[in-house]
Amino acid sequence: MSQAGLKSIIKNKEARSVKYDSRDAYWLLIVVEPMDPAQEQKIRIDGLNLPSTPFERIIVYKPGF
Repeated sequence: MSQAGLKSIIKNKEARSVKYDSRDAYWLLIVVEPMDPAQEQKIRIDGLNLPSTPFERIIVYKPGF
């Protein structure tokens, strides 16, 4: 998953967040499908800055890793 792809997912979820019920905090969990070769890329975390207004935390999870 490229950084651009990750940013695209976050922007999409931010747009949908206006329909969410009101809560104190929102976390975003992004699950990377290990069997999808298009997502089989490394995400560099050094220098990665993904500011998000509605989400307090953004977690990228790759099962079996």
